[in-house]
Formats: sequence, C-alpha cells, structure tokens
Amino acid sequence: MLQEILRINPAVKIIAAPWSAPPWMKSNGSYVAGSLKPDSYAAYARYFARYLETMRGHGIHVSAVSPQNEPLNARNEPSMVMTATEQADFIKGYLGPELRKSAPDTEILCWDHNCDVPEYPLTVLADAEARAYIAGVAWHLYNGSPEAMSEVRAQYPEQKVYFTEQWVSAHDDFMGALRWHMKNVVIGTLRNWSRTALEWNLASDPRYALHTRLGAVGALGGVTIGATMKRRHDAVGGFAIGATIKRNPGYYLMAHSARFIRPGSVRVHSSKLDQLPNVTCLTPDSRMVMLVMNDADGARRFRVRHRGAYATLELGTGEVATLRWNVATAVARSEKAGAG
Repeated sequence: MLQEILRINPAVKIIAAPWSAPPWMKSNGSYVAGSLKPDSYAAYARYFARYLETMRGHGIHVSAVSPQNEPLNARNEPSMVMTATEQADFIKGYLGPELRKSAPDTEILCWDHNCDVPEYPLTVLADAEARAYIAGVAWHLYNGSPEAMSEVRAQYPEQKVYFTEQWVSAHDDFMGALRWHMKNVVIGTLRNWSRTALEWNLASDPRYALHTRLGAVGALGGVTIGATMKRRHDAVGGFAIGATIKRNPGYYLMAHSARFIRPGSVRVHSSKLDQLPNVTCLTPDSRMVMLVMNDADGARRFRVRHRGAYATLELGTGEVATLRWNVATAVARSEKAGAG
C-alpha cells in the first residue's frame, strides 16, 4: 500500500511510531502495558535499524521515527510504558548510535504524546547526550493545549516541532469536529511552531475495521468507504459491487489546509483574535494563504489587510474559510466551508 501511495506521490513523507516492543522484550511479556527491559535495549535498537533497512529495500524511506507512541498510555492495545528517563537512556545509549550508523537520514523524535505533559520532553532534552541524537518533539492533543509546544521550543529552539496524531471520533457531530480540529489541530499547532498537522486516520470502512480489542474503536477516517450492491441491467444480469464514499470532517480539514499550504510554506505573522482563530503562510509560489474560522456564536464580518489591500468576508458560526492571494497583486479570493 505504501508503495502504491509513493507511486502516486513520491514526495510523501513517512513517520513511523511503534506501539509496543515484542512481548519477549518487555517486563510483563504482553503486548499491552509493561515496559522495555533494560537488557533488551540493544536488541530493540537493532529492530529499528532492521525495520528501516527492510523498508528501504522496498523503496520506502522513513523520514522519522519516535521510540514509542504515547509512552505514558498503558491502555492501548498494543502499548508500552516508557518514562522520560528511560527514553533518554534508550536514545543516547542505543537507538541514537544505531541509527546514526545505519540510517543517518532518518530523524529521531522524542515524546509523541499529549500536550499536557511538557515536562516529559523537557526531561528527555535536558540530557545532552540524548539531545545530540534528537531532531525534534512529536505531539498529540487528546489532553492539554497547543501552547505547550511553544513552551518546550522556547527552551530548545533548535528542536523541530511535529504534530503527529489526532483522531475524529465516529460519535462527534460534523460541525463540532470541524470547528474544534480546525481551531486546535490545524490553526493551533501551526501557530505554535509545528511543521505538520496530522489527522488519524485517512480512510475506514463503515465498521471502522480492523481494530484491536482495546484499540481506537470508532476512529472516523477522512473518508468512509462502503460497499453497495446494484442490480446489473446487461446481458449478464445479477448484481455488481460498487463503492460509496462519505466525506468526513478530516477530509474538509485537509482540503482547507494541505490543499493550499504546500510543502515548503512558511508561517508568517497574523493578528491573534479569540473569536476568529487564524493562521497565515507564505507558499513557495509566492501566495499568501490564510485559514480562518468563526468561533463565535453568531455570524462575524471581518476584514483582512495586507500591504494596504483589503478583503472582506462574513462567516457563520463554526464556518471555515481559506483565503489566498498573490503577494505581488494582493488580490484575494476565498474558499468557504459550511455544514458540509
């Protein structure tokens, strides 16, 4: 599947995050919870190296890895607990040296968990030996707020910031999910130094399969792909299997952002307004792109000013707009989303 994706777009970047070491390497011998045994650190580091080598053999380059997905979450299946001290020890003594030797083009990202525990990445980065191998910090947003990313970056400005996961629940209503995720996952993370804003997951079937017993049941894909049975009206007769595609909040989040803010874009200053959260980027083709949403209870009319030129727009409650304009001509146009 990854090979097919890369044939469509070779520029796609891949970040890999394990959810558990093999049970025989862990303190409890299980795929759920437990921790990595110290005498397995070297073997596990070689697992990373072998994985990256095998992927390269299939023509797939992994741009970055984190040592553990959600290292303080023992409830997932699979899952593995890894304290900040353990992560620093694993990186500086084993994973860092191993990948520097065998996969120097693959970055190591620490943390890869929520914005409510900035103390964790700060502890890992405080270890200078571990920090020498770390390219950045990865974040999720199931707890906390995006400002935590700026808090950590302020102390370690040379470290990159990546936002690597947030899911939309199948139980969320469309407008509520679009509103919260645009405000926090897209606009909030980009305003706090993140180079990425990743939604999980890309697509699912109507049953959200396959998922593990304790895993993320009901993780709504950007699109839901279902099967339909239609009676054929040709000489063959019988039924034909077709597909239905339902576009969900994640689809519109990416359509508003990734469609216009292309790789190589740079965030620029825009006024911070509580009821009109927004973020602006300068793209490689010299366009300004602004994402803005109305977080007020009622329609809001506002004006965007850039170099003496103005564009006026009105958004209803929870609506999102993408504005684009050429830097040279400062002529703006907008793409607007309502209730889907």
